[in-house]
Amino acid sequence: MQIEYTETNLSGKTLTMLENLLLALNDCVWAYNLTKKQYAFISPAINSILGVTASEFASEKELWFKIAIPEDQQMILSATENLTSGDRVELTYRVKVNNKIKWVSEKKTRFKEDKTHHEILLCVIKDITDEKVIKAHLNEALGDFSVLFEKNPNPMWIYEVPTLRILKVNAAAQENYGYSEEEFLSMTIRDMRPKIDLAQFNEYIFRKGFAKGAIGYNTAGVWRHQSKSGELIYAEITGHEIDYQNSSCRIIIATNVTSQVVYQEEVNKREKFFNSMIESQTNFLINLDQKGQFKFANQRFLSTFGYKMDELKGKHFSFTVIPEDGHLFRDIFNKCIKKPGKVINLLHREFEKDGKERFTEWDIIALADEHTQITDLQAVGRNVTERVNIDAAYKRTAEKLDTIIESITDAFCVVDYQGKFIRVNSAFEKVFGLERKNILSLSVEDVFPEVIASTFQTKYRTAIEQQTGAQVVEFFSRLSLWFQISFFPSSEGLTVFLKNITQQKQTSEEILLSRNNLESLINNTDDIIWSINTDYTIISLNSAFQVMVEKLTGDIVGEGMNVFSARFPSEFKKEWKGYYDRAVNGEKYTTQTERFDKALGIQTFSEVSFNPIYNKKGQVVGIGCFARDITERLNTERAIMEQNRKLRIIASLSSHELRRPVATIMGLTYIFDSNNPNNPSNLEIMTHLRTATMELDNVIRQIVDKTFTSDMEP
Repeated sequence: MQIEYTETNLSGKTLTMLENLLLALNDCVWAYNLTKKQYAFISPAINSILGVTASEFASEKELWFKIAIPEDQQMILSATENLTSGDRVELTYRVKVNNKIKWVSEKKTRFKEDKTHHEILLCVIKDITDEKVIKAHLNEALGDFSVLFEKNPNPMWIYEVPTLRILKVNAAAQENYGYSEEEFLSMTIRDMRPKIDLAQFNEYIFRKGFAKGAIGYNTAGVWRHQSKSGELIYAEITGHEIDYQNSSCRIIIATNVTSQVVYQEEVNKREKFFNSMIESQTNFLINLDQKGQFKFANQRFLSTFGYKMDELKGKHFSFTVIPEDGHLFRDIFNKCIKKPGKVINLLHREFEKDGKERFTEWDIIALADEHTQITDLQAVGRNVTERVNIDAAYKRTAEKLDTIIESITDAFCVVDYQGKFIRVNSAFEKVFGLERKNILSLSVEDVFPEVIASTFQTKYRTAIEQQTGAQVVEFFSRLSLWFQISFFPSSEGLTVFLKNITQQKQTSEEILLSRNNLESLINNTDDIIWSINTDYTIISLNSAFQVMVEKLTGDIVGEGMNVFSARFPSEFKKEWKGYYDRAVNGEKYTTQTERFDKALGIQTFSEVSFNPIYNKKGQVVGIGCFARDITERLNTERAIMEQNRKLRIIASLSSHELRRPVATIMGLTYIFDSNNPNNPSNLEIMTHLRTATMELDNVIRQIVDKTFTSDMEP
């Protein structure tokens, strides 16, 4: 039947979703329009619960009431006949379906539809027969609950489903787990578990939905619990839903199966150990019957030869043997049969399944029963393909080695444990001007008496006695040559390589001399010179750098130390790290730094150059730094600038202030009546001359003052 709420405010799309949802429910859902006196919806699940079809149910309006057994009909009628809009009721009663009694839970709601104002009765019916039967059986089995709970030899407890809080616990649980009743009642069932199992437990609770509602009887399997002392207890958990203290709870029986679990684990471990011993063997393990046919082969053999056990079982051992070597196995097999208990060795070639040839070596033994009858043969094999190939290659290698030894340009020799020559190469003969036939069997001291009591003699004797490698640099005065000599222990005695390093020695001495000269130069200047690598480690430095750092921080720095290892202020380190990082990024630049010299009580200035150091690949590997004190230079430059400023002021005074009185004087001299000194106008002219002269004198004094004072206005 279809929902007929055509007058509701539900959209068509929403109505379809609701209809589909109701149809999908396992519970029976029906809606009855009390105003129209007809069913609006009946879900198909009514057939599985009440044993009637939706059509049958709709055709007889009182059918649902008649299905209920007579004993429960009055209770149903009393609970539902006076329902008004907004009321809800929940009933549990019995129905008769196909001559069987079922328990159902029914929830009814009466409400008024908003738009049509029709009165609607909505009913949800759920089959709870299984739950009722289990509870009935449980009650029947338990009888006196308190006696069976308290006296039960197995640990039992009751916990509240929503909170998992333990509400009641029996004596067996207290004895097994070591907690008192008071301690148990302060715990949840989570607290009984090892912390490592909590994630699994939480996932189980969520998956089973204990916290959402009752699930009835449940066997949870074996879980690990933890006693108060920390001991692990394996418990087989069985539980059932009960109502206890007006709460939804579960009663749990925890059967201690620790001994069984531990025993089974030990059995499993032994079995796994035995199997792993067999399967992890790097050797082949096979078992043959008295006819030489495969009964068993371990995984190493199967995986190596590419077979499965089913492919080999019943096959003769010669099935994998190369035909040309078949006679070898037949001979060994017959020997084993004739001499049971004796291990006989066999080396032969076998084929893998893909046709690849392989050398194997076997130790085979025939086993006999108490009647000396051969029962089977056990064989332990090894893949010796590599060894055989190595042996063959060794011969070829030995020949090549002789060729290589004779072709190397460094002198080479081998001395035995008595220090006697047993082998030399042609380079040795050439370098020392000796023929091998004349020195073999002679001692090193016989051939080179100059090494007696030398470092060379000490080193090579120690290397022979202790069988350790060593290296020494020795000067052979007979040849006026330096040699780097390396000793290597060998099965024959001591292998010695003598490399002529005369040229390198001379070059090293020249480099050392150059380095000493360079250090002498950089240490005989007041300028500060140092270099660092990209992780701020000092590569080189002169004494002026050390003096500067010690003066600033009290610390002494040297090569190999971090340039910031001295106790510089944090602001100083931050500033200089910025300088270094610019150079590390490839920038070549010069900057000026300023600091106050407390000892001199003056501000000092330095000019610092930062120069990236590149490797052959063009990568920056370090920074070369050069710093010089430029305080005196800056002071001189400032003095010159000050003097120039004064000169500019004097020039200004000369060009402006002097010109005015001089022009005045010159003008007055032109109008002075020299022909008639008594001319009355001459008196006025003289007065003006006097004023101009005084003005000129004042300007001259200013020039003099500004020449010898520093507080001049620009």
